Amino acid sequence: MKRLKCLVADDEQMAVDAMKDLINRRHDLVCTDTTTDARQVVDLVEKHRIELVFLDLHMPHVHGIDLIEQLRGRAEIICCSADQLYGEKLFMLGVAFYLFKPIQEEKFATAIERVWEIRATKTKEDYANRVVPLDLHQNIMLKKTDGKHISIELIDMECIESSGDNCIITHTDGKDEVCYGLGLFEKLLPAKNFIRVHKGFMVAFKNIRDIDYTNGIIKLRNSSGTTIPIGPTYRKKVREVFVGKELKNI
Repeated sequence: MKRLKCLVADDEQMAVDAMKDLINRRHDLVCTDTTTDARQVVDLVEKHRIELVFLDLHMPHVHGIDLIEQLRGRAEIICCSADQLYGEKLFMLGVAFYLFKPIQEEKFATAIERVWEIRATKTKEDYANRVVPLDLHQNIMLKKTDGKHISIELIDMECIESSGDNCIITHTDGKDEVCYGLGLFEKLLPAKNFIRVHKGFMVAFKNIRDIDYTNGIIKLRNSSGTTIPIGPTYRKKVREVFVGKELKNI
C-alpha cells in the first residue's frame, strides 16, 4: 500500500507527539519528519519530498497562512488549530482539511480520507490553483454580516440564496446572512450533494421534495413548502442530474 510521507509542524512538542501517534496508527501514512520551527517547514518539504503536512496555524516567526501559500502545489496540507476564524480563507487556499484542537481520532480519519480523495481526482497541474470542495460532514466557519462568526456543518445546510454580495444560508437551526457570494459556495460545496439551480440559489439534494420541470420550480422539504425557481440556463443541468432518480435516494 502507498504510504504518504508526512511532516508534522507545531511549536508545541506535546502536540507534535500526539500527531505522530495518530499517524503511526495508520498503514497509509509515515511520519517522515517533525519540526517545532515554522522557518524549517518549506525546506523539509523539499528535502524529504513530503506529500502531506500537518500544520499548526500559529507558530512563531512565520504565520500559517503564509506557509500555506508557499506550500501550494508542493504537498497536501491539513491545518491543526484551536482557532476557528480562518475556515473560508484556508479552503480558498486549497487546504485539504481543517482539524480543530484537541484532535479527535474520528475527525483525523475523515481528514485522511479526504486527502486520498483529492489525490485520486486531481492532477499535478491542478494543485497550485485549486479550490478544494468540502466534505459533507465538515464544519466551516463563516463570517456573518453582523460581524459575528458561525460554524455550520455542511450536512445541515438546506439552501443558499444570493443577497447582493452576500448570501443567506438556510440551515437546520434557522437562517444566517454571511459575507460571501454564491460563486464561492458553488466552488466549495460538493457537487454530489448540492446544485445551483438559479443565478441566485443553490440547494441541497436532500432538501428537494419535488421538481416541476414544466414550470421550472423546485419545492423544498420544509413545513411551508418553499419553492425556488429553476433558471432557464440551469434547467438542462437539473434534468441531467435528477431525471430518472428518486430524490429520497440521492
